[in-house]
Amino acid sequence: MFERWAHVQKKNEELQSRIAHLEASNKSYQGKARQTKEMAQAEKEEAHRLKDRAEGYLSAIRQKDAEVLRLKDALAAKDKQASFSTFLMVYHA
Repeated sequence: MFERWAHVQKKNEELQSRIAHLEASNKSYQGKARQTKEMAQAEKEEAHRLKDRAEGYLSAIRQKDAEVLRLKDALAAKDKQASFSTFLMVYHA
């Protein structure tokens, strides 16, 4: 009877040791999962910041392109006016 009790007690200690080991592993994995989640969130935020920055650059480029087109149109109109003025001066001369 005492041998059986000793055997049960030994088995119980082994199981408690195994439980403690598994709980430690679980905490370790939970910590790694938390770190991975935090890193993923940081990467997501950085990607969002970069996207916003790129959109700002694209907006600035579009504005500059529109300005260049307006200036080209204005230059073409002035060239046309200058050509017409030259034509009138030659025609009246």
